Amino acid sequence: MPRRPLSCPADESRERGAGRKPGRLEPGNNLGGDFSKGEMKGAVLTFDTKVTPKQQEAIKFLMGKIYPVKWGAFETAVAPIFWERNGANGHAKLGNGEGEVVLRGVKGPDGKQSVLQNVAYWGAQKNKGFELARGEHHYKGHG
Repeated sequence: MPRRPLSCPADESRERGAGRKPGRLEPGNNLGGDFSKGEMKGAVLTFDTKVTPKQQEAIKFLMGKIYPVKWGAFETAVAPIFWERNGANGHAKLGNGEGEVVLRGVKGPDGKQSVLQNVAYWGAQKNKGFELARGEHHYKGHG
């Protein structure tokens, strides 16, 4: 029986932190079956309608530094992005239903949000930790 090619789809939602100018983006990507070689199948980086062209250029530059890989295909798009956070949970919607991410925060034994500290993430030199959450997502834009 023929095997389907492996893929690793990932829909991530980002919102810039408090005290910064608003800027939302939704990277959707398919890393392929083996992303250890630094070659990815493809990505679509969608900017919220409020992100200026100058901000878009800066974000694209930073994405190239954080994800220092060769993309088989890389596209950008602009669409409304809805984002809300309620405690440890989050919810993001892209455009008119093209994508959606629902995050349910994971709590540790102490009842607080679980956070991974000092974890390397692609090309980022530092971070403030990753809050763990179980995610449900779908993306049906760009085929």
